[in-house]
Amino acid sequence: MKITADTNVLVRAIMGDNERQSRVAQAELMKAAVVALALPALCELVRVLSQSYKIPPGEIAEAIRRLMNGANVVMNRPAAEAGLALLNAGGDFADGVIAYEGSWLGADTFISFHKKAVKLMKARGGSVRLLSEHPPSIATPYVLVNRTALLRPLPSKSASVFRPAEWMPGAASSSSRSSVSPGREPSLAGSRRLRRPARVPCRR
Repeated sequence: MKITADTNVLVRAIMGDNERQSRVAQAELMKAAVVALALPALCELVRVLSQSYKIPPGEIAEAIRRLMNGANVVMNRPAAEAGLALLNAGGDFADGVIAYEGSWLGADTFISFHKKAVKLMKARGGSVRLLSEHPPSIATPYVLVNRTALLRPLPSKSASVFRPAEWMPGAASSSSRSSVSPGREPSLAGSRRLRRPARVPCRR
C-alpha cells in the first residue's frame, strides 16, 4: 500500500507518547510500500515538536532526517533540505521550504516581514527583501458591493480580512471584468444607486 502520512501519525511515530496510537503509527509506516511525506506535513511536524513538545531544533532536524532516510519514503528532498538548513541556522523550517518552492516555481526574490528569516537567508546568499510595515502610499483598494459594478473604498477595519477574489490580479468575476477597466474609475451606469432614507420630522 502507498500511503500519505498525516502530521499526527508522524508525531505519534516519533514521540511514542500514546502507546496504542504510537504502535499503530509505527507499524503503518514500516509496512507501507511507499510513504509520501508531504511538505505541509513536515512543516506542521516541526511546529508541533517545537511549540508543543519544546524539542530543541537540533533534535527536530535529526528526527526529520531519520524519516527522510526511510527506504520506502518519497518526498521533495531538496525542499526539505532547504528547510533543514534554515532550521539548523536558527530559523524556521517552513521559511526555508517556502523560499525553495517559490524559487522552483520561478520567483527570484523571497519577501517577508520576518526580520530573522530574511537575515538568515541573506547570510546564505539568497535573494531576499525585508518588507516595511509603513510602505509608501498606494492606490486605495476597492471591493465589490453586491456583485455590481458599484465600488467603494475598503474600510480600514477590514484591511486584515482576506478576500482574494477581490484584490488578486485576475481573480475578479467575469461580470466585474466587463464592467471595470484597468486604470479607470468604475462606471456606475446600470447599477443600483444607494439612497438615503427619507428624513422623518420630529414632533415636539
